[in-house]
Amino acid sequence: MGRVNVSLREDLVERLREMRRQGFVMSAVVERALREFLRTAPPLRKRIPVCLSLGDETETQLRAYVKDCGCSLSDVVERALERFFESENRRTKRPYFGPENG
Repeated sequence: MGRVNVSLREDLVERLREMRRQGFVMSAVVERALREFLRTAPPLRKRIPVCLSLGDETETQLRAYVKDCGCSLSDVVERALERFFESENRRTKRPYFGPENG
């Protein structure tokens, strides 16, 4: 049996604690959830390595955010880009297709 350390959102931890108070084993609940998810999960999108040059202040803020949220740099950058492209879509009222198609 393998051990895995993860960082979970506070609301999920509270739900797990509540289930533990009801007599459930937290690891068993997580394992059941993972088995169901992995059985039906769509394939992940491939991530492509990209080197970014960020300003010192932005890099410091990004690293602090990542440390606090327990997520990866890639996750935060992807979320930021998704939000940016969504706002651009609303601003221009057209889908973003990139400079080669614009």
